[in-house]
Amino acid sequence: MKMVRMMKVLRPVRLLMRSEGLKTIIEALVACRKPIFYASLFLLILCSVFSVSFSSALPSHMSIAPL
Repeated sequence: MKMVRMMKVLRPVRLLMRSEGLKTIIEALVACRKPIFYASLFLLILCSVFSVSFSSALPSHMSIAPL
């Protein structure tokens, strides 16, 4: 039964792999997962550093009060 479900899940992927253009696009997306992850992680760290540094630079009367 699990094999039948697996085949049903993979059917759209098999259809996409028949088209050479879509196959190229999917392979490129799979290949660039790691660089995209590293770039996202870098941007997250960069935004965190700037948010902490700018929030500490604000005067205390301008800071947001906790709820």
